[in-house]
Amino acid sequence: MTDAYHADSALEAEAALLALAKELDRTHPGAGASLREGLSETLTVLRLGVPPTLARTLRSTNTIESMISVCREHAANVKRWRDGQMALRWCAAGMIEAGKQFRRVNGHLHLPILRTALEREFAESVGPIVMNASPRSNRLPPRSHAPTPRPKVTQSKQIPRLVSKSIEFDL
Repeated sequence: MTDAYHADSALEAEAALLALAKELDRTHPGAGASLREGLSETLTVLRLGVPPTLARTLRSTNTIESMISVCREHAANVKRWRDGQMALRWCAAGMIEAGKQFRRVNGHLHLPILRTALEREFAESVGPIVMNASPRSNRLPPRSHAPTPRPKVTQSKQIPRLVSKSIEFDL
């Protein structure tokens, strides 16, 4: 499995993982089905061609697990949860606390490459809407849509903060 995730291309990795899933079907059918179910998502980093330094960071769940741990510690002393809104406020407060411990992402210099790859991926996967209305149908003909202008994105030398400090809470 490790070799599949470090393959040179997403196609090689997919072939290796499908072979593993076929092998697992004999001994652990649930594991084989689970592997097939999440196959396309697990190969996203490889398919996008993310540089290895950033790819290693994105493959890891350490960041999210660390944030969840800090949120749990932050809300551990609450004994009586009044409602769902209270739980959301405490969770958000815990996330802000966890944000203070975040470090710079390894491979952060490659983030513009990731952004370009994601924009390319979404441009290819989201095509124009095509309506095939027959002349006898009661539907209106499709309107011609002018492309929506994209906002101008400026590159900043600073790394954007993951958690905004301008969130207000009613604690």
